[in-house]
Amino acid sequence: MLRWRSGRKLTSMIRKLDAVIALLAAKEVYSYKDLSSILGISVTTLSKYSQGEIIPSEEKAAVMLSRLLDRRLIKDFMCKLINKYDNDLLRVLGKPILTEYLGMYLCSRVVEVLAGSKVDAIIAPTDYSLPLASIIALRLGVFTIPLSIGTQTVGCDEVQEDVRRSLRIRRELNVISVHVVFSRDDAFALKEFIQQHKLRLKLIEALLLADASESISMFKDVLIESILP
Repeated sequence: MLRWRSGRKLTSMIRKLDAVIALLAAKEVYSYKDLSSILGISVTTLSKYSQGEIIPSEEKAAVMLSRLLDRRLIKDFMCKLINKYDNDLLRVLGKPILTEYLGMYLCSRVVEVLAGSKVDAIIAPTDYSLPLASIIALRLGVFTIPLSIGTQTVGCDEVQEDVRRSLRIRRELNVISVHVVFSRDDAFALKEFIQQHKLRLKLIEALLLADASESISMFKDVLIESILP
């Protein structure tokens, strides 16, 4: 069943670290003054968190994550981030801490939406979606399945064939799909892959949803979430 990591001490440590990572990522577009207003924590304390001089308490960490992973704030964060990098989403995802933060948010959505459900694997295209999916997979304790879309390199084809061979042995996995951009081409490739391997697709998470009407129409019984638009 889908759940956060077990073990109280481990959970507490991860929550504190996640809070600092989220803070450092948010600083990419927000000032300490902005974050102080958002979090209700003084600029001095936030600065000390960022510098590693002190770490937040478990209670403070929980508050920080609750606010920094809020859907409205994440959407605003993404808009500011894309504007800062001149609409170049790949430059954004070239920074590991930003990928970690966005992966953290998507993971929280998966847990919230599918709490109590079984998830065996995460499907992701072999672009920046795969590192994003790997972050979520690590947190959920599941594995990732690379999805080829369009023309791929020989190496990617070889990986894809290995995946096909393994899935012939074990079908009917419960899966979710993670995309940087979920477009019409992604939807076609994903639908074909799901049908070919008889997988149970439970959720599609994306940073950006493109060709919305066509993409959504192909998965009428699957929840599709995106940060933008």
